[in-house]
Amino acid sequence: MAYVAPSIGIAGLTIPIYADILEELIIQKKAIYGEDIYLGVDTTDYQELSVFALMMYDALQTAQYAYNSRSPITAVGSGLDQVVKINGISRQASSHSTVDVEITGTVGITINNGQVIDSNRRVWNLPATVTIPAGGTITVTATAEDSGAIQALADTITRIGSPQSGWATVNNPDAASVGSPVEQDSQLRARQQVSTAISAVSPLDTLVGTVAGVEGVSRTKGYENDTGAVDANGIPAHSICIVVEGGESAEIAEAIFLKKTLGTGTYGDVDEEVTDAGGNVHTIYFYRVSEVEISVRITIASLAGYSAIVGESIKEAIADYITALDIGEDVVHTKLIAAASLWGTSEGETFTITSLELGRNGDSPLLEENVDIDFNEAAVCSVGTSPEDVELVVT
Repeated sequence: MAYVAPSIGIAGLTIPIYADILEELIIQKKAIYGEDIYLGVDTTDYQELSVFALMMYDALQTAQYAYNSRSPITAVGSGLDQVVKINGISRQASSHSTVDVEITGTVGITINNGQVIDSNRRVWNLPATVTIPAGGTITVTATAEDSGAIQALADTITRIGSPQSGWATVNNPDAASVGSPVEQDSQLRARQQVSTAISAVSPLDTLVGTVAGVEGVSRTKGYENDTGAVDANGIPAHSICIVVEGGESAEIAEAIFLKKTLGTGTYGDVDEEVTDAGGNVHTIYFYRVSEVEISVRITIASLAGYSAIVGESIKEAIADYITALDIGEDVVHTKLIAAASLWGTSEGETFTITSLELGRNGDSPLLEENVDIDFNEAAVCSVGTSPEDVELVVT
């Protein structure tokens, strides 16, 4: 298409693409030196114009990024970090996985800066000093050396990474509490949208927005029972129920206490005490989200162009759709089929879905029907780990 100068309109800032800039430079050069000038790709003049066009396009792209950084919808990276500060939130840093390990050794010895290693050769750091008490066994919390979602199943941390005299064995009876990577742009945008509800008209929206802004909180859902009787979710009369994922319990309770309306009760299975300015102690209740692992078995008929890569895309699309569902949102069978079909992509033309069965992990048999999710639950599904939650059958 023909070159169009950069402009700002209804769609925002529009810039010409590299090919259009190069074409315009060629046209202008011919206008100066005449149409008979040869500007084939093998000429130095063409190469020079290509360099100029690329530099211009790079500069325009930088302007595009700067323009997009004005809005959280289009900003990326550090630009998004800056713009969400207006809403009083910031990108969540990565966290480290932790796990309780049992250490045995000679009574009275002190292990300094100890390290242990799991079956995947990941290093876990012990507290700076660990002293073996009477009885010869102590349980301490080890922290993964690397940040992010470092997993360790029970009984897999059994190697001593920094042998010291008197230290005999190490083991983790339970699986690790998995850390999280640096918050992605899409996750930060989602939190920003929720945080704007802080100034909303509804008191419940305001409360949910405040809780969502607590450090470490990744998602939250609020329910209100303004009737005089217990509702279908078991929430007492004239009470609210907040379901939260992530964040420190004390900070969440503080946020709920500060934003809930007078006389409104709170409901949940987590209780935290909050002391007001007058020294009075109030007990705040809320729920931690319960993750429901969803198992899926999908059967497809392969067509021309199908490959194992397409199969992985199908499984990833299923897992991504399920994990993105909101707290309390059911897994709808027909919508899951739509997600698995890879509609609108070339990969979606290489197979047809013959059946898709699903259920809670452990359900038998899996069925071609919706999976109900309770108000304080959230559906999750994972692939790329062992065992996977999605089984693909190709016929």
